[in-house]
Amino acid sequence: MALRKDGVLVFDLDDALTFGKHKGKTLDTVARSTPGYIAWMRKNVEWADVTARVWKLAVAVGISDSEDAADRFGAAGDWGFSEF
Repeated sequence: MALRKDGVLVFDLDDALTFGKHKGKTLDTVARSTPGYIAWMRKNVEWADVTARVWKLAVAVGISDSEDAADRFGAAGDWGFSEF
C-alpha cells in the first residue's frame, strides 16, 4: 500500500484491506469474489483508492466501469467509516 501526496492510501493486489467488511482480505481476493466492492470503495471511501491493476481485474471479473456497480453497496457512512 502506498500513500499519495494528497493523503489517499492506494491499495494494490497483494495489499490487505484495513477496513470494512473485507478487512484482512487482499484486494486480489476481493476483486475476484466481490468486484462490485472495488467500485463501491473507489466511489465512497475518500481516503482510499486502488491501483489500475486492481481496477482492471475487478472489471475483467465482472463489473461494469460505472457508478451503478458502486451504488449497490451504499454510502461509506452506511458501513461505519468515512476516515481513519
